[in-house]
Amino acid sequence: MNLYVAKVLKMLLTDLPYFDRPAGLVQTITKEDSSGSGKTKVIRFPIEVDVTQEKESVPMIPDDRIKGMFYIEDGGSKHDGGNDWTSDLTLVCWFCPKKISANVEAVSVNAMADIMYLCKKFYNDAPITKLKFNVVSSPVRSASIFSQYVYPEVNTQYLMPPYDFFALKIKASFRLSDSCIEPLTDPDIC
Repeated sequence: MNLYVAKVLKMLLTDLPYFDRPAGLVQTITKEDSSGSGKTKVIRFPIEVDVTQEKESVPMIPDDRIKGMFYIEDGGSKHDGGNDWTSDLTLVCWFCPKKISANVEAVSVNAMADIMYLCKKFYNDAPITKLKFNVVSSPVRSASIFSQYVYPEVNTQYLMPPYDFFALKIKASFRLSDSCIEPLTDPDIC
């Protein structure tokens, strides 16, 4: 379900002017990297989970060739009884502020305000109804936001000034409406 909920959140945020690399729900990929020092190093980074398309996975790694990116980490779901559910998500945002505005100090705060504004409304996207995103906290702004990943050494510089980032802990509450569920079709028919 969080894959679907994250898809809606991605759709809401994609058109914001801060991001040119949006992603929905991510999973961690582990690879070996021999670039840089010549020694092989294990790296771990997020890629978007997209079950609707077969496409090249884009690593969600901070990079100064883009102005900004966001992705959503899965924190699980809780059944609240009946058809009601609550999902825990973490929205991770990274920016190269000078590519977004001359007022670089205001980029993160403006992005956070715009995201919070978009989260105030209810959304219906069958089979999920009454979807509401509630920003509950923002972890301390430190590179620990990215601690579950091991980036190529060259990319670690993008976790320091002049680059910026933040994360938002989000609770998504919604109703799973069994009257809105489309029947599954045989894949051979499609």
